[in-house]
Amino acid sequence: QRQSYIFLSILQQLTTAKKGGRIRVCETGFGAGHSAALFLSASDNVDVITFDKFDRPYQIPAVRFLQESFGTNRIQYIKGNT
Repeated sequence: QRQSYIFLSILQQLTTAKKGGRIRVCETGFGAGHSAALFLSASDNVDVITFDKFDRPYQIPAVRFLQESFGTNRIQYIKGNT
């Protein structure tokens, strides 16, 4: 939980400092999407690009859920070996 709080705090400070500018987070390893969800919920000005093999059956549905929840333009996934 402490790590989540730190990530959230940093992203909120960055978006405040950029005065509405976009923040792009590049994530290596999507897993089940918990970090991506945290990043996206930090601010409407945060976008996520995530890299993973996406070889687990739940991963693409998790990406789709985040796209439906936060918008398809806010999260991109790149399939491949990280």
